[in-house]
Amino acid sequence: MTDLRDLYQELIVDHSKRPRNFRRLEDANREAVGYNPLCGDKVSIFVRMDGDVIKDISFQGSGCAISTASASILTEALRGKTRAEAETMFDRFTRWSPERASQVWISASSPRSRESPSIPLASSARL
Repeated sequence: MTDLRDLYQELIVDHSKRPRNFRRLEDANREAVGYNPLCGDKVSIFVRMDGDVIKDISFQGSGCAISTASASILTEALRGKTRAEAETMFDRFTRWSPERASQVWISASSPRSRESPSIPLASSARL
């Protein structure tokens, strides 16, 4: 195994066993729910925006080690970023993996709303 592969596996195992920011963010003013019907992974992301800045972000859900680690890494990467910086990161990722992004569907709503239309992540999900 290469050093890079070892590092990748260590990172995934660490974040899946000890996920960062795994909690419901009670004062969130943005929320998104992701569900993968093929494997059953379900993740809710909670964001507290202050103006244009992601002041806090967390997640809850259930899924495989990769799903949990990805959500954990995402929360660490986005905290403190502006909306524009987050959208740039999203756009870079979807250009890297457009077929995966187009397969992911989320429901986006305010955390207080029960009505949340499903929208494709790749086309219009934004913080």
